[in-house]
Amino acid sequence: MGHDIRDIGAVERSFRDRGYSFDVFIDPPGRQWLGFVHATDEIVVPIAGTVTITIDGVRHDPAPGDEVFIPAGAVHDVVTGPAAGSRWAYGYRKASGREAP
Repeated sequence: MGHDIRDIGAVERSFRDRGYSFDVFIDPPGRQWLGFVHATDEIVVPIAGTVTITIDGVRHDPAPGDEVFIPAGAVHDVVTGPAAGSRWAYGYRKASGREAP
């Protein structure tokens, strides 16, 4: 699924309409979040910069606006490129949320 990142409000509505929380995170160049595991599904949408997301050993290089689904229990890394920082939207599926995308 692709999102129009020029309208962050629409991105937030898309998350919430599907039963996910919504927040935006800003990382400095080279930031690494390694070996994370969550008990709930997560979605991530890069807004700016370069982000690599590895899920259970499979690498994803999403462009801004691309949605990446991280299933509950998956080991995952999120790494910001070394040349510039990144900004990305993310959300966790709420207990009463709908099925994963």
